Amino acid sequence: MESERFLLNKIRQHLKENYNLITEFKLGTGSNRLIPDAVIYRNEEPIALVEIKKNLNNQSYNFALKQFESYQKDLKVPFGIIFDGKQALFVKLPCNDTRMSNSSSLEEAFEKLYNYYEIDTPLSEKDRDILHNFIIEMLHNSLSGQRGKYRANSELPQLNDLTNAKATKSDSILLPQKYEDQLFRYLLGKFYRNNICRYTTLSSIIRIIESKKNSVCSIVCMNDKSECYYFDEYIHGKGSHVDFYQQSNNTIKELNKYFIMSCSDISSFDRLTMWRMYADDAKGVCLNLEVDSKLLKNDFYLAPISYGNNDGTHPELDFIVKLLSSDFNGKKIVLQRMSLWSHFFKPNDYADEKEIRLLYRGNDSSRYKWITTSENIICPVVEFCIENGNNEFPLKIASILLGPKCYEKETNAGQLRIRIEAQNIVRPTNSQIPVEISKIDNYR
Repeated sequence: MESERFLLNKIRQHLKENYNLITEFKLGTGSNRLIPDAVIYRNEEPIALVEIKKNLNNQSYNFALKQFESYQKDLKVPFGIIFDGKQALFVKLPCNDTRMSNSSSLEEAFEKLYNYYEIDTPLSEKDRDILHNFIIEMLHNSLSGQRGKYRANSELPQLNDLTNAKATKSDSILLPQKYEDQLFRYLLGKFYRNNICRYTTLSSIIRIIESKKNSVCSIVCMNDKSECYYFDEYIHGKGSHVDFYQQSNNTIKELNKYFIMSCSDISSFDRLTMWRMYADDAKGVCLNLEVDSKLLKNDFYLAPISYGNNDGTHPELDFIVKLLSSDFNGKKIVLQRMSLWSHFFKPNDYADEKEIRLLYRGNDSSRYKWITTSENIICPVVEFCIENGNNEFPLKIASILLGPKCYEKETNAGQLRIRIEAQNIVRPTNSQIPVEISKIDNYR
């Protein structure tokens, strides 16, 4: 028998761009629980369980059905694929037929799967109205109390943005992108400020000035991986994150499309704790960044991070859990933009950062520049020009503050000013970028 990993890779090769094969998953496992080998997802929706067998016969077929039944009740997956390397079976779940039907090639099994999922039916106007009210009521119930007070009703997703809502043959509802984006922005809260700040090292600002470029870094290459898993584990349960090593090349490429720059609310400007944690122990700089809303498009997203509560609860994520597990006229609601907005939720441990995150979704790998981070992680970054007249980055440098422990502060401030001027990098008002020194003078 060919190895199970080899056969799973054969299955991966048949996946379209918005489909994914998950091989590392946990869902209420127990000593007597039968676990399938993998799950195929379409965007964020589980659509098929996968089982690899040595040979396809009636005995192995019936055992696979038992494995599917064990998980199908929890995941509500409509199909199963059984594969032995030569022949495949495409099964509609739940299946009570103990007699194995005619097998087919793996190509034919995927053709059946794709034919089922590529044909969607638009919702009627009446159903859209009912669905919208259903979501809004659940939203208000989940965020009632203190956490919901700062949100204005005018920021709620609008009914007219449900125009392209569709139902799949598998009894799932797909929300339109614009509606989903509005829904997530409402969960995160409106961002009203024109300025934010970013702490970084002195060498980093020198690199920015010399290259006349600012950059965003792949989300995969963050030094604290627990932050990346937080959303998935809250929504799907502990241990639900996937071992990166086991992922296919296509999956890794998809993950590498998300790039971030972590900033903070402007109220954190020149704060001792932030200097210590994010600016080389106060030897770095703090950048005052002005938001250019005209450039917040073309796959740029800026929003405040939503933090959980001290007790481990997270009302905004509780709403998502309820929404995904709800039954709307016998159908389940699927959020196709979760892979993007999942990067804006963090545990309460990080709340003091008051993070404002800039996320960029990059589809053009030719723009990637590969570096090795300070934690020795091989990492793609995307750079954007910040030169006056050619700026393409939505966060413009309004001023630079040298840290309390920055060496030769007065000398470096002067040197930075003349270098910035020579590089034709100006503040949003087209005037010279001020370089100042932290007002904190008692930090040793």
